[in-house]
Amino acid sequence: ALCVRICDEVVGASELSMVNRGIRTKVATDFDRPLNCEFCGECENICPVGALTDRLFKFRARAWEVNNIATVCSFCSTGCALKLSIKNGQIVRALGADEGAANQGSLCIKGRFGYGYVNSPERITQPLVRKNGALVETGWEEALRTVAEGLNGIKAAHGPDAIAGLCSARLTNEEAYIFQKFMRLVIGTNQLDNSGGYSHRGFSQGLRDSFRERITIPSIADLKNCDVMLIIRSNVSETHPVVGYQVTAAAKQHDAQLIVADPRRIKLARLASSYLAHRPGTEIYLLNGLAHIILQEGLENKEFIAAHTDGIQELSHTLKTYTPAFVEQRTGVAAQDLIKAARIFATAGRAAIIISTGMGCYGDDAALVHSAANLALITGHVDRAGSGVLVLGEKSNSHGIIEMGALPDGLPGLRSAADAAAREVFEKAWGAPLPARPGLAAEQILEGAGQGAIKALYCVGENPLHAYPDSHRNRDALTRLQLLVVQDLFMSPTAQMAHVVLPAVSFAEKEGTYINCEGRIQRVRKALEPRGEAQSDAEIICAVARAMGKDLGDGKAERIQAEISSLIPRYRCLNEAQIPLQGIKLEPVSAEPAAEALPARARLIPVEGTAPPAPTAEFPFVLMTGSSLFHCGFLSTHSPAIRIIAPEAHLDISPQDARMLGINSGEFISVTSTRGSMTVKARITAQQPPGMVFVPYHFAQPAVHALTDGWQPYALVKIAKQQ
Repeated sequence: ALCVRICDEVVGASELSMVNRGIRTKVATDFDRPLNCEFCGECENICPVGALTDRLFKFRARAWEVNNIATVCSFCSTGCALKLSIKNGQIVRALGADEGAANQGSLCIKGRFGYGYVNSPERITQPLVRKNGALVETGWEEALRTVAEGLNGIKAAHGPDAIAGLCSARLTNEEAYIFQKFMRLVIGTNQLDNSGGYSHRGFSQGLRDSFRERITIPSIADLKNCDVMLIIRSNVSETHPVVGYQVTAAAKQHDAQLIVADPRRIKLARLASSYLAHRPGTEIYLLNGLAHIILQEGLENKEFIAAHTDGIQELSHTLKTYTPAFVEQRTGVAAQDLIKAARIFATAGRAAIIISTGMGCYGDDAALVHSAANLALITGHVDRAGSGVLVLGEKSNSHGIIEMGALPDGLPGLRSAADAAAREVFEKAWGAPLPARPGLAAEQILEGAGQGAIKALYCVGENPLHAYPDSHRNRDALTRLQLLVVQDLFMSPTAQMAHVVLPAVSFAEKEGTYINCEGRIQRVRKALEPRGEAQSDAEIICAVARAMGKDLGDGKAERIQAEISSLIPRYRCLNEAQIPLQGIKLEPVSAEPAAEALPARARLIPVEGTAPPAPTAEFPFVLMTGSSLFHCGFLSTHSPAIRIIAPEAHLDISPQDARMLGINSGEFISVTSTRGSMTVKARITAQQPPGMVFVPYHFAQPAVHALTDGWQPYALVKIAKQQ
């Protein structure tokens, strides 16, 4: 049966089987036990006879009554092509588009059933302004006047650098472009960033520094051509399930070997030829250890290194100390397991490395990608289909946000804001000088607000109080602001603190483009009219600019696309009348005539590992945060169908630790760090190693980031059973 095969060979859940014999044969679970399902809907989607149906769509419409609009999923960075079925101004179904280059018709639970937030009655539909301590509904005229007067006043009194902006990685390319243009041209500052910027920015720049012109990003479809995949700091089956489908299919259908490096025994560890259970935060030690073994045993690609790379002597010198014994001491991975993994990777015909970025990812991202690139380069695993380093951003446009320059030190087209020649291109087009000094990154913006240096903050789709580590510090920082403007779909915890709240539209109510993790640009198409008085983020930003006395246009996607393509030839496809459903793969940055010339030879960049804080007698557990299978950021928590499956947060704890503490699944436990405490339900799972617990960060309560300190999504904690 197709449903059985796709569940086993692609999704990897292996929940369905053909049971009994002869005329009694049926599709069921083994021994008819309850279904332990991922609710991806792949079995229903592939069912050729209609025996399995979509419960959300059932009886709501006939197939010929709906209008199917092709667009792109708004959750993770895989870039799954969708067809939204519309009836009476409502989304009644989401289908995977077979033409999609990334998903080829497949979807996960979020893409297939998570669209409910678009129709949510919790949506903000009218501007709000704070009066007498309370947010009250108002019209656009008053809301825009309040924002403009506040920003102009602070700029005049304290200078442009007293104003900062944070934007979401779910903005379209056009919205991100107009946001950074607003901050640089209207405000006159480089004080802007996005939530995943601290993570994805390091990867983006790190890849360019290491690979130079040889930068190669394997496409998702190419993963089936891999002989070996090294998956490190990436629970891909949960954070990017459709990419996980390709990895599973490569292993089960094409005999690809997996090297899975993760502190938790994640789903793909079951298929791994080598599973490396390292301590949290020790990935660089692990990658350096693999590279050390490859060089020591003469398994490197000497011809490729000599012809195409620089820095092998410096790298070899740095790696001398990363012996298997030393790496075992730092990571907890047995020396023989490390040696086995190194040999598998080095001797593969085609090998790819998969890493994730975003909120919940810890460590030095630039250093991590350098060490991953070193491993790919010394083995020659670049420049071929199914080879290279694939970086998976957390949100739908994590890659595009970087490309569009929504960064404190970057301009559109991956150009440096400190580069006079790069600034001149935009200064001529915009008719005004641009700031040259790099601005503050997201974490520094919040620190500046807490210290009084940042007086106003403009959050476009961003929720720093909930999403960013150390929520105590963030709340204090936001309280000190003279003006907090939040532009969002829902009343997030940050919006509840705002002086002005502006209603934005969802992905289904606007036009634009995203860039997925492969560097593929895809079109977002409008399927619904905006709810209430909500407008697109670009339209709102342009309206704020007009209220401040500057004209940035009307915020229409096609006009912004024309401007982007005229200034950056690499994005000339934006000005085409029709971007196909499968999208268009962007050319390398080095192919653009106006781009900074990059050396043709790749660079091996030595990096050193940094040991994370060790547990203590008082705080014996390491608490990790991050994404889970059923949620992506916070949007999914507003989807009714997903809330049925995963309505609340939980703390994953190992059976050994649960027995030691006398904890049962479903019981409430208290978790305490040096920053605070929270109460959460326990979930006992063998996926967790002893000494480490995990809580997804998606939910407003319990606020897991109340326990984290600094800019790290982990903390040392103690755990006790609630009395």
